[in-house]
Amino acid sequence: MFYLIEWIALIVLTLVASFAAFFWAFKNGQFEDQKRAAYFPLTDLPPDNGQRRRVGRIVELYVLSFGALMVLGALIIAVLLGVREV
Repeated sequence: MFYLIEWIALIVLTLVASFAAFFWAFKNGQFEDQKRAAYFPLTDLPPDNGQRRRVGRIVELYVLSFGALMVLGALIIAVLLGVREV
C-alpha cells in the first residue's frame, strides 16, 4: 500500500513538468500562426542559421535533457520502491 505514494508523486511530478512545458511553449509563441506552420514541410526555405537561434537551441537541449533525466530518475526510484515493498 505504501508504494502508491511514490506512484502518486511520479504522476504529480509528470503533470507539473507537462504544464510547465506547455506554459513555456505558450509564452514563447509556439502556438501562434498555426496555418503557416502547417505548410513548413512543403517549403524549401533555407534553415535559419543565426547565432541567437543556435545558442537558444543549445540551452533548450540542456534543459530538455535535464528534465528527461529527472523524469527517468523518478520512474526508476518509483519502480525500485515498488519492487522493494513486494
